[in-house]
Amino acid sequence: MTDLFDSTGRSVPLGKRLGSGGEGTVYAVDSLDSDVAAKIYHEPLSDDKQEKLRALVLGCDDSLKRIAAWPFETLHISTGGEICGFLMPKMVGHEPIHHLYSPAHRKQRYPDKNWRFLVNTARNTAAAFETIHLHGHVIGDVNPNLVLVGKDSIVRLVDCDSFQICRDGTYFLCEVGVPHFTPPELQSSSSFRGIQRTRNHDNFGLALLIFHILLMGRHPFSGLFAESDYIPIEKAIELFYYTFGQDAPRKRIAPPPYSVTPAILTASIAELFERAFSKQGCQSDQRPSAAEWISELDLLMEQTVTCQQDPAHHYFGGLATCPWCMLETQSGIYYFLSFEAASAEIGGFDLDSTWEKILAIVSPGPAPLIDVSAFTANPRPLPASLNGFLSLLRPWLKAEEKKKRQEALEIARMRFTVLNKQWLNDTGDTEYLSMMDELSSLREEYQRLADLMAKEQQKLQQNLRESRLQKFLGQFFLDDQFIPGIGSAEKAMLASFSIETAADIDRYNLLRLRRLNESLVTELTAWRYRLESQFVFDPSSGVAPADTAEVSRRFAQRRRQIETDLLAGPEQLNSIRVKALAERAQMLPKMQAAAQQMAQAAADLALLE
Repeated sequence: MTDLFDSTGRSVPLGKRLGSGGEGTVYAVDSLDSDVAAKIYHEPLSDDKQEKLRALVLGCDDSLKRIAAWPFETLHISTGGEICGFLMPKMVGHEPIHHLYSPAHRKQRYPDKNWRFLVNTARNTAAAFETIHLHGHVIGDVNPNLVLVGKDSIVRLVDCDSFQICRDGTYFLCEVGVPHFTPPELQSSSSFRGIQRTRNHDNFGLALLIFHILLMGRHPFSGLFAESDYIPIEKAIELFYYTFGQDAPRKRIAPPPYSVTPAILTASIAELFERAFSKQGCQSDQRPSAAEWISELDLLMEQTVTCQQDPAHHYFGGLATCPWCMLETQSGIYYFLSFEAASAEIGGFDLDSTWEKILAIVSPGPAPLIDVSAFTANPRPLPASLNGFLSLLRPWLKAEEKKKRQEALEIARMRFTVLNKQWLNDTGDTEYLSMMDELSSLREEYQRLADLMAKEQQKLQQNLRESRLQKFLGQFFLDDQFIPGIGSAEKAMLASFSIETAADIDRYNLLRLRRLNESLVTELTAWRYRLESQFVFDPSSGVAPADTAEVSRRFAQRRRQIETDLLAGPEQLNSIRVKALAERAQMLPKMQAAAQQMAQAAADLALLE
């Protein structure tokens, strides 16, 4: 391509081709600046598009250039000729945001990044949206390819020439959009032509991006629906089927199994998602703004702590336990990789001495039996009306008195029964024995850890071919492939069920999901088989050191967890013992009073038997 010219008539020679898309091709412009790139359109631009680019350039400032590939100069085929492209900041060292929030992608592209990094990235994404909105513009076509993220968690927005721009009261619209990121009030529109977008529309897409970033790429409108085997994501959005919402049980919808849910977040952030995805959010400016997200995510960053069991785990400190440890145990999916050296022995722990300390905590013993028969009472005298001649004239009086005393005995018996149940549960040794059983199981597991790890290491050699095949297939991501019938919405749904790569494709599991018809399942499994046929196994290569290290790391992590639990055992047992004895001392007078009341009622009734 011959040299182009900027708006001042200066020659702009294009350098290396950096990439190409549907609209145009991006080139380096090293002759001007190594941080500058040029986008050149494939087709001539309409007058409206050229006016929009001029508006973008006139409205450019440093704050926009810091967070976006914002056009700051127009390019022309000839001096003063029609616009054919523009200059913009070059995006170096950045990748699409879904390479970070997708667990499978993150392990390959951002292996050392933890949840704290994700929280900060979500915060920076909101800040980028806030900058656009403060300039009076609207993004419009919010989608996963809009945001690029660097290794420092700084995000940049791209495709700015598609944004809805307002310049001197004139609007240049955004007339494209992605269905599974489109707000419910626009889902019924056949196209975006002529529709003026609002910040509230953007705020729906922003909430979706933040949900993806914080909750492992899950789509908030993908899940299990009682009324249908499969509801497309865009339809679920239109129906307000937020599968993680407070009213999801009433709507008979639920998240996919083993989902990371908003329960790991602060209550205020969970509430922001409720607002963003509810009917209320459709009203003007009712969805959380970018500024609100910045404020809440800053607070979450301040309250994020590191897991004592696995330093790769970071989580909201308001939770009782680390959610990542629990989720990894339940699902077998490791969301974050640990780069801490895994030692076979953890210093400072002695199993025998720790167990002696546990056994030294004496059981509170079973709750003492409260025997009602041991309590005596003198019966209350009968009313004067039941004595002598009057009792013969009024026989019904004796029956009424007997009924009253029977009812009093029944009430006393019921009260004693309820209290006695509480007495046996709260003041006995049930909780102590349960904790001892748990600690005994941990002790036995600890003693077997070395053998269990050795067996896992042996399995690596035995399953070497399958392991290598899975790693090979794990390089092929669904979102990078063209598979007939599997569009972006279907890929987002599959990702919500932890199906991201060819390694995750299993015909039986796909059919069990009941979210895809037979033909799509066939396409997916055929794609996997085609890739599998390209795999060549070399048995001489042996087990990869990284795989051996991963097994050691997992067992070291489990060892630390058991040690922590056993070391806490004496204190927990003593707390249970003290609590049981304290409850016993507090409840004993109540139990004795209830037994005495029952004995009194029985003695009273005996006078009339």
